[in-house]
Amino acid sequence: MVDRKFLRWTVIALALTVAACDDVPSVAFEPQEQVVQTPGAEHTMVLVPEGVFTMGTESGRDDESPIHQVHIDEFYIDKVEVTNAQYDRFVEATGSSSPVYSVSPLFNAPTQPVVGITWDEAQAYCEWAGLRLPTEAEWEKAARGTEQQTFPWGDDLPSRTRVRFLSEEGPVSVGIFPDGASPYGALDMAGNIWEYVRDHYVADFYFSSPDRNPVAIVDDSEIDHTIRGGGWGSQRDDIRTTARGRVFLIEVDQPDSHVGFRCAM
Repeated sequence: MVDRKFLRWTVIALALTVAACDDVPSVAFEPQEQVVQTPGAEHTMVLVPEGVFTMGTESGRDDESPIHQVHIDEFYIDKVEVTNAQYDRFVEATGSSSPVYSVSPLFNAPTQPVVGITWDEAQAYCEWAGLRLPTEAEWEKAARGTEQQTFPWGDDLPSRTRVRFLSEEGPVSVGIFPDGASPYGALDMAGNIWEYVRDHYVADFYFSSPDRNPVAIVDDSEIDHTIRGGGWGSQRDDIRTTARGRVFLIEVDQPDSHVGFRCAM
């Protein structure tokens, strides 16, 4: 026959054990980097492990909701944005056009992120390098991790030591804000330049988005493109990890000094 007193104390001990486990902080992810050799330049990429994260927010704009759980397969993403130096090698190798802002000293330093390119040109660079553009969901997970962070570095308000924003002087060299790193070690995922992703822009996509590796692709009559991260002139709301930007169909072929990209693999 079971001793009721023993059973009672066993249940209490188990409850205390569970409570104690709940108080144990989660183990921080140790960023992992890999250097990828491409036809013209090295890409240092960071690992984003397989798993579920929370995408979107209920406290942002209408196109950032509803909050939903998304499973993303393991992938790598560039630690920093593609630079002018890297893009120049692509231009030399393929005969592609130079970015329209390559003649401007405000935008043409080798270590600055390349701007003034279209989505098609960003896609062409990635294909030439044996890489690809990240999907919007991949980009958001790489930027915020699994803790629903408002900014790549956490929930603290942005500062000049973490991010380039609210500026009238163009982007800075990539990778100079280590304090602004995302949970996986990606830099400049807030501010500096907006970044193209693979997805077309669909305002209400989150209502019907698949729960595993989603990507929004629509027919050729609607080719507005999604951009993420905010740029050097952006307001604080635009550099949040959940904020979504849009390059309208009428502007798709118009180069923009605020928009560039990074690659994924």
